[in-house]
This record gives sequence, C-alpha cells and structure tokens, in this order.
Amino acid sequence: MGGSLIANVAIVAFGLWCVAWPVNRGWRVAPTLVWGWVVVEVANGILHPLVALIVGRYIGGAVTAPVLLVLALRLAYLLKRQPA
Repeated sequence: MGGSLIANVAIVAFGLWCVAWPVNRGWRVAPTLVWGWVVVEVANGILHPLVALIVGRYIGGAVTAPVLLVLALRLAYLLKRQPA
C-alpha cells in the first residue's frame, strides 16, 4: 500500500506542476504533457474497474477511476477543440 500511495502522490504532484507551470505559462510542451495526463487517466479509468471485475473484489481506486475517466475524456474533448 505504501508504494501505491507514493505513486499516487507523485502523479498528482506532477499534474499540479503541469498546470502551475507549463499550462499556465503557455509552454510549447504543455499540450503534450496534458495529452500524456489524458492517456494515463483513461488507462486508469478503464483498468481499475476491469481488474476489480476480473479478481472479483474491490481494489483501491475502482470507485474513483470512472470519475477520472469521465474527466479525462472531457479534457481530451476540450484539447481537440483547441486550435493548433
């Protein structure tokens, strides 16, 4: 459980850093970083519930993952609408 907590804190910290610096300051790499975040959250949103179904029991993150999936899909939609 400790490793999972550390990994989650690192992922959230990276996301917050991306918003605070690259996105808010208009860095050219910002869209790539945000798309990377979308990919990670879509995978998270699909895999957590899928693994819970396969093993037949609740696993940490299986409840919040679908919420993050919806948010990631919304973010992807907004990114696609941005002019290049």
